[in-house]
Amino acid sequence: MSAAERETAKEFVRLGREALNEEIREKFIDLLMERRRVIEEARMPGSPIGLPLRELEECLERELAILGRLERERRKLLKHMEDLSKNRNAAQKYRAKFPFPPLPVFFGKTT
Repeated sequence: MSAAERETAKEFVRLGREALNEEIREKFIDLLMERRRVIEEARMPGSPIGLPLRELEECLERELAILGRLERERRKLLKHMEDLSKNRNAAQKYRAKFPFPPLPVFFGKTT
């Protein structure tokens, strides 16, 4: 494995680890997108990623953890969308016919 391939492999592994450790959803997704860019560049002819078997097993475990995290994030997002939909529907159904109580009005001929 050449030095460039080793650097690409290290970058891929580093981005995967950082993504799993990141708590903020937006940064998590950004790190995964950066990792995807690295792997796409590495797939170009003449620049394969070559990792030892042990590191490949660790990468597979990390990939499964990333998929689990993505699934949890997806469920959170769907739950949030459902809550927003329920709130929107409830707000649309509530329409006050008289927003203010009627005020007694007294008019006389002398006023």
